[in-house]
Amino acid sequence: REMREVGAEEVPVKVDKVTKGAAREGEALELFGLWQTGPYIVPTAVDGVVPKDSRGKVDVWTPAHVPKGCVHIPLKYAPQMARRLGIDFAPAMTGFDINKGKSVPRYEGAVVCEENKELLEDAARAGMGAKIEEDAQKEFKALVKEWRRIIRIVRAKEMVRRKYGEGAGP
Repeated sequence: REMREVGAEEVPVKVDKVTKGAAREGEALELFGLWQTGPYIVPTAVDGVVPKDSRGKVDVWTPAHVPKGCVHIPLKYAPQMARRLGIDFAPAMTGFDINKGKSVPRYEGAVVCEENKELLEDAARAGMGAKIEEDAQKEFKALVKEWRRIIRIVRAKEMVRRKYGEGAGP
C-alpha cells in the first residue's frame, strides 16, 4: 500500500505464527522493517499484455499501483466483457473485505492496456445496460405474478361473501 517492497536478500526481523482464525492458520508470518524495503517499481505493459502477479491479478491499492501503459476500469462488467472481446486484462484487486471473520479479497473492474480503454468501457457500459434491462424484466414478471395472486385472493373473498353473506369469512 505504501509503494514499497522487500529487498531480495533481506532476512525477516521477526517471524510470527499466524493467529487462530486466520486463513493461513499455523503458517509463519515474516515481518520486515522499513529499512529493509525499497521503492516499489511499477511494471510496464509490453505489446498490449498486462503484467500480472503470480495469481493472474493486479493489486490496485492506489492509482500509482496501476502498471505503466495500463488503466484501471472500475466498472462491474469490465472483466466479463474483456474476456468476451478477447482483450488481455487482469482483474483488479482493490482491497479486502471481512466476511465471517476472514479477510476476503475485493475485486473491482479490470486493468487493461490504454489502447483498449475506450472499447472496453463502451462494452462494459453496454453490458451493464443489458443487465439492468434484464433485471427490470424479471422485476416486472414478479410484479405481475404478485398482482395475479392478489386478484385471486380478492375473487375468492368475494365469492365467499356472495355465497355465505356479509358476516362470513375471516
